Amino acid sequence: MRKNYFVKLVRYMKNVYHLERGLNKLTDGRVNPTYCTGQVILYGA
Repeated sequence: MRKNYFVKLVRYMKNVYHLERGLNKLTDGRVNPTYCTGQVILYGA
């Protein structure tokens, strides 16, 4: 398996399924978060 397979998979899913729209609507239990949940999921990996 290629090293950057996960990055390519996430990029594909963002382009085809428009994941950013759904992930930006997610919330969690953090108080005064610096970054929104969608940013943590998309750019933290």
